[in-house]
Amino acid sequence: MKRRDVIYYTDIAMLASFAACAVTGFIKWPGLLNPVNFVFYGLTFREITLLHDYSGLLFVIFCLIHLFLHGKRLIVMTKNKLKY
Repeated sequence: MKRRDVIYYTDIAMLASFAACAVTGFIKWPGLLNPVNFVFYGLTFREITLLHDYSGLLFVIFCLIHLFLHGKRLIVMTKNKLKY
């Protein structure tokens, strides 16, 4: 697989995990809903919490992969910015 394909799929996975984490985060907003007997599209509050936690963890992992793939570029740009 080419490097640009890896970057593309990493970015798509990062976007999907961010979206899942954001949506579940809004659903479980403190004080917004009563977690007792709460069901959203067949998911209990506990399942939504697990989805939120795991999608957040995946987001962090994909962000680290993204930073690793763009590491050289970030270093060069930072050095250029510090020169001025």
